[in-house]
Amino acid sequence: VIKLCCKLFCNFAEFLLLQYLNQFPGTNVVRLYGLCFSADGKMLYLVLQHFGQSLWDIFIVTKRRLTGQQYHIFLNNLLTSYARLHQTGVVHIDVKNQNIMMDDSLNVKIIDFGLSQYLGLSPLVEQANEYITTVDYKAPDFRKSYQSDSYSLGITIVMCIINRFVPVRPVWDDDGNVKSMTINGYTYDNSYFDTRLGQYGFELLTKLLHKDITQRWTPQQTLQHPYFTGQVGGNNYACKPRLYVHYSSDDYHRQIFE
Repeated sequence: VIKLCCKLFCNFAEFLLLQYLNQFPGTNVVRLYGLCFSADGKMLYLVLQHFGQSLWDIFIVTKRRLTGQQYHIFLNNLLTSYARLHQTGVVHIDVKNQNIMMDDSLNVKIIDFGLSQYLGLSPLVEQANEYITTVDYKAPDFRKSYQSDSYSLGITIVMCIINRFVPVRPVWDDDGNVKSMTINGYTYDNSYFDTRLGQYGFELLTKLLHKDITQRWTPQQTLQHPYFTGQVGGNNYACKPRLYVHYSSDDYHRQIFE
């Protein structure tokens, strides 16, 4: 796949970031094969791995529906991908259906790092700066952090479930917990999402969509949620959380642990 980049400086930064991310095994980031320039030197082209279809094409355009067990596998793969990305110190910032690819086996790859930045392994959310991203997926705190990726992931997942690109607005209580969601003017409660995702499905979404940035769960935290570890719908088909891969930015290595 060839990506045309018109802003040379910004997209050369994306090239360098992809080079950095491709060092780490198992990050589920699209592979970078190289780059080239146009004859006049004004255009930069990134040569990238071709992988599946975007979640936009799969769930919004063709309106694919998954079974409860398939949702477990898909969400496990999705959240694992972003947990591993964050463990490299990188925040994506532009999480949305168009920037996540999936193949027929429900494996996931993350694409489009044009807005992404290196935050480090332990950034303070209280010191997070404002950020620019697609407005329909933007966290209410408007602050750049791993938790802002979490909020965007929550909105992305909801749009996959409803098979539509419409405004999704969580309804919060006084403590910032999600009580229900307003979607295109209609209210949806936990029963709607649990019917499609399985037991604890709505609760999982509430952790990603918490109003308070300091209470919102990161993708890594969600992998230990009962949705993945407990009994679901009377059947023990909950996915076992994938192995975490911890990366050191000083001398890159990996430590596998559960």
